Amino acid sequence: MDNKAISKEKYLEELLHYKNLVESADSAIIARDLNDIIISWNKSAEELFQYTSDEMVGKPFSLLVPKKNKYELGRIKRLVTKGIRIEDYETVRVKKNGEEVNILAKISPLINQSGRVVGITVFDRDNTEKKKQREKEQFLAKAQKIMFSTLKYDLALKKLARLLVPYLADWSSIHIVDENGVPVQLTIAHIDPKKVKWAEKLQKKIKREPNDPQNATYRVIKSGKSEIYPLITDEMVKKTVKNKEDRDLILELQLKSLLIVPLISGKKVMGVITLVSTDEKDLYDKSDLAFIEELGRMAGQAIDNARLYKEAKAEIANRIKIENDLRSSERKLRTILETVDDGITVFDENAKVVYANTSISKASGYETVGGMLKKPIKWKNIFKVFGEDGQPISVRELPGRKAIYAKRKVEKVIKSVNKKTGEEKWAIVKGSPIMDELGNVTGSVSVTHDITQRQELERRKDDFIGIASHELKTPITSIKGFVHLLKKDHKGYDKSYSFLDRIDKQLDKLTELIEDLLDISKIQSGKIEYRLEEFDIGELVKEVVSDLRSVEKHRIILRNGVRKKIIGDRERISQVLINLINNAAKYSPNSDKVEVILNDLDGSVRVDVKDYGIGISKDEMDKIFERFYRVKDIKGKTFPGLGIGLYLSREIVMRHHGKLWVDSKKGEGSTFHFKLPAN
Repeated sequence: MDNKAISKEKYLEELLHYKNLVESADSAIIARDLNDIIISWNKSAEELFQYTSDEMVGKPFSLLVPKKNKYELGRIKRLVTKGIRIEDYETVRVKKNGEEVNILAKISPLINQSGRVVGITVFDRDNTEKKKQREKEQFLAKAQKIMFSTLKYDLALKKLARLLVPYLADWSSIHIVDENGVPVQLTIAHIDPKKVKWAEKLQKKIKREPNDPQNATYRVIKSGKSEIYPLITDEMVKKTVKNKEDRDLILELQLKSLLIVPLISGKKVMGVITLVSTDEKDLYDKSDLAFIEELGRMAGQAIDNARLYKEAKAEIANRIKIENDLRSSERKLRTILETVDDGITVFDENAKVVYANTSISKASGYETVGGMLKKPIKWKNIFKVFGEDGQPISVRELPGRKAIYAKRKVEKVIKSVNKKTGEEKWAIVKGSPIMDELGNVTGSVSVTHDITQRQELERRKDDFIGIASHELKTPITSIKGFVHLLKKDHKGYDKSYSFLDRIDKQLDKLTELIEDLLDISKIQSGKIEYRLEEFDIGELVKEVVSDLRSVEKHRIILRNGVRKKIIGDRERISQVLINLINNAAKYSPNSDKVEVILNDLDGSVRVDVKDYGIGISKDEMDKIFERFYRVKDIKGKTFPGLGIGLYLSREIVMRHHGKLWVDSKKGEGSTFHFKLPAN
């Protein structure tokens, strides 16, 4: 066999191999000569274009090209004849049934053995799905731009509804979920504006409650799941919609396919988008559902973001307003605090001074408020500080600081003495803890009210009372002596003797009153004397009760099993007991008994005097121990007396290092307690 025969045989083998490859290829492979006549047509070409090989071989390639794309043939031929390959060429071709199909083509020159271009080879693939996917991505990009370019989501959703028509639907509508969870229609879109108005009128005629289970929009909102109806027939509408009027109106819309998809952000349903196709050729499928669900998630997130932004903006505006109001209030408060005469000091939880007004800084010896804030304890070098009892007070025990660790209101009368000049100043200092919502102490406020002038007036008053009481004692003693003489002379004269006896008793009461007034004067001047001795407190209580039983109308019940000795002024402690028992009887006019109880405690004794009288209101608890204060009954009337007994009693008990207090409720009686250290 010569070389020519071998070469031809080899060529035929290669040609057969090439033909087999072409036939088995996934792509439609079409070869045509330079006159546009098809010379090769594989099986994939038959499947794609629905023409057989016999139908197309020998026919012009232009049969596959729609009129609008005829211009492509000349341009492709010019490029290919120059030996240029064309990659990923997107175009449109026509099937046998006239349906257009999107094509992704690779076009190569067909070269003979001598290397000359003799035709064109085309590798075509159906590009419909890829093109749809790309168009969807482009659509999503447009939709995203619409939804996230503004915070006015209602306007954005209206634009989105218009964008969906006619790309994905003949009709589109969007509902928004209001604050009550009810769907409210925001917009309807159609390519024809007249039909939109017609649809709006149509919906008004169809009467259906928002929460009607037959309402598909409501169902999707409640479930958060999409609903798809790929093909809607007239029979389906007739079976589903019972109301004839509603049914006829829906049939008028000519629904063929329906998608209802929730607008979701996280787990929240923000609304619903509804798409309607009226063409049986454009029925919705699962890929359309997946695409619209993605669009629904994007739109739902945009709505949620816009609402959150609106809420955040409103919250920020509200906070700014609150801050401005607080600043305004703070300015007003500072102005008020700076103009009041009382000294105001604010401490943090560590008892550090964080605020002081001008009044307290000047009273504390500072030139400026700033100086006090820098060195808040400097005043210790200027003043000595004492309590009302004359005992020195430590910094920790001052009301403002004590209120922090004691976690309660603290009030003290304080005397300050200038170390250089000896000048005395008096003040009532009140400390109140500042609590957070959990009850934790975060600081305190101290208010210092200057009572120096009042104390001076009190001193003068005490001096007057002392002088007047002293001066009264002499004439009363003389009168009492004359009364005793007259009583001797009038024995046997019942009527005159009775009058003199009454005068004598009233003089005794007046003498007691004068003695009490003198005691007050002595207490205030610090001149009262105590005769300390050891005595049995149980015996003393027994004696006092026994003496008072003979003069009081009330039954005085004694519960005393205590034999304990204390050191103190026996007469003064007796005076306390008498005051408490007399008060118990006086303030329980509708009761007939008073109880006196002696308690043996560890290292001390406690005496309780209990009555069943009018009681004391909470706001009067602290006032009753003040000088000249008298409790009122339910009708607002006061009882006889000057209101000095409890004041004297408390002072006497305090001088014995004891404590006097009361437990009471208005209308339920009172129990006064005093506790003294045992020997």
